[in-house]
Formats: sequence, C-alpha cells, structure tokens
Amino acid sequence: MKKSLYTNLKVLFIALICFFANFSYAQMAIVQSTDGYSNLRSAGSTNAKIISPLQNNTVVLVDELYAEEHPNDKWLKVYVGSDPYCLNCSSDLSKHKTGFIHESQLRFIKDLKKAASSDIKMSYTISPFKATGKQIKYADNEKTVIASINGKSYFGADCGIPKTEIQKVEATVKGKKFNVPLDYIWSIINAQNNFQYFQNGNNFFAIQSLGDGACYSEVVWVFDAKGLKQRMLGWSY
Repeated sequence: MKKSLYTNLKVLFIALICFFANFSYAQMAIVQSTDGYSNLRSAGSTNAKIISPLQNNTVVLVDELYAEEHPNDKWLKVYVGSDPYCLNCSSDLSKHKTGFIHESQLRFIKDLKKAASSDIKMSYTISPFKATGKQIKYADNEKTVIASINGKSYFGADCGIPKTEIQKVEATVKGKKFNVPLDYIWSIINAQNNFQYFQNGNNFFAIQSLGDGACYSEVVWVFDAKGLKQRMLGWSY
C-alpha cells in the first residue's frame, strides 16, 4: 500500500512539473519581418554566422528558459525542424536546427488573430491503437515506452503505449480539401481533435497539444491556399 501511494505521488509530482514547464519554457512563434524573412544565426548578434534564412510565417520553438536566464538579451534561442515537415525531428530536439533570432522578428502564435472556422478546419479519423504492422522501437526493456514508430521519433501519449491512433488526416482551407500523408503521422499517432486555429495574412496555423498528461508536446500545422507548408513539433516533456 505504501509503495503504491509513493508511486502515485511520484507520478503526480512529475506530471505537475511537466505541466507547468511546458507553459513556462517553450512557446511556438512565427517569423515576422518587414524584409519577408529573418536569418537564423549561430549567436545573438548581427555579426554571427547565418545558419539559414527563415521566411515569414515559418514556425519556430522559442526556448523561454534561455530567455529567462538572459533577461536583458533581445536575441531569442529558437529551434526549427531540419526539414519543412519535421520528419527527422526527435523528441529531445537533438535533430532540430538551433540558433538565434532577434525578438523583433518573431510573433507568438497564440498572439495572432484567431482564424474563422469557415477558413480552416483539420480533422483526424481515430481508431484504437494496434502495434501490429508497425516498426516500433522501445526505450525500455519492458516495452512500456515507445521511442519511435516507423522510424519517426515518438511524441506524447504519457510516455507509454498510445491508446488510440490516427488513421487519416484531412484539412479544409478556404474551401479546398487536402489530405495529409501518413508519413507525417507516426510521431503524433495518439493526437486528438483538439485544435486551435490562428491566422496571419493568407497563412493559417492549426496548433494542438499532444499527450495525456505526464508527457506533453505540441504540433503546429501551417497552411496556405495551396496546402500544407510546414509541420513543426515542439518540446517533449
């Protein structure tokens, strides 16, 4: 009984830490510059090496822990996928590109205008999870924690085995319907239909939470009238 109580309290403590951490130390933002792009740099200086230019409306993850530790620094440490759809992203951010962008060149997604429900809608077709037919790598010998599914680093689902899985993804943007490839799904297979929609000009952002509680992350889908432009995965807690 005591062991069970201790275990439950430990799980609750970890969950509370993760819950507050994700709101305190990581936020999704978009590039917003009068030049139409901003340079991701190796350090917080206009003289620092350019890692890559990022076009307006590109989603990045802002490291707010770094910002808190450097309160007088106007340059923010950010992460972005090494490819537009974050196909090779890992839940520990080790495969994200990392650099610095001046705070004047960024806007947090949740500060953007909310998009009209008639302009954008995403929908997942969801069914019970089945491990059969999938290449699953586990992070532990007991096979209770998934590291990757079909070669994609796994985000969310309380660090354990997902209860549900996405079978199909559909998006409607400005009256046009788009299907999202299943290759973009394996890392977020347990996600639910809990979207928030935002807009910046002709670009639309569908942002949602991943996970059931103790483990948490976020995904942002970016669309324009032509279809999907970017998928960005955030921190995994």
